[in-house]
Amino acid sequence: MAAPTKPLVSDLVSSISSLPANYVRPESDRPNLSEVTLDYSIPLIDLQGLHGPDHSKVIKEIAEACKHYGFFQVKNHGVPKEVIDKMLSISREFYHLPESERMKNYSDDPMKTTRLSTSFNVKTEKDRPPTTGCKSRALVNCSEERISISTFYCPSPDAVIGPAQQLIDEDHPPLYRNYLYSEYYQKFWNRGLNSETCLDMFKN
Repeated sequence: MAAPTKPLVSDLVSSISSLPANYVRPESDRPNLSEVTLDYSIPLIDLQGLHGPDHSKVIKEIAEACKHYGFFQVKNHGVPKEVIDKMLSISREFYHLPESERMKNYSDDPMKTTRLSTSFNVKTEKDRPPTTGCKSRALVNCSEERISISTFYCPSPDAVIGPAQQLIDEDHPPLYRNYLYSEYYQKFWNRGLNSETCLDMFKN
């Protein structure tokens, strides 16, 4: 049985002349563009250096960006522009399909190679404690659609995940135990709302 959904804004625009009230945020809750500060210090990392003598330098830049910013920009990533354009085109094509067609691909099974899902559990039990996720800092454009494509790179199920041995000693013991990626993957999809990060489940 398909999960209940709210129609996308793109589903509504063809039949209405104004946006329904439940899609409109109060003015007090809306981002104020006049208060947005452009920060040009967001790290920009050249991934081409990974394949040469600057390999260690690039690794350090990535580590510093993750530690101090939590994200970073990259250039020379090796993904052809044609591939990126095709991904965006297919995404737009899919979300412009009727809802009934999109829902044919809906599944809660994380093992399916291709499926439609959401970033939250639409079947979450009501007696679970409420949690609050981090606020998105992205601002939508009132005249153009916004599409974000995330990509995930996963090791094989039998890969052992753990800290590099050269980083461990008596003064710097491992914070997390070693585990198989298959174990992490299973816990990730079955953790519900009990833990903010799945990695916490592997703490020593």
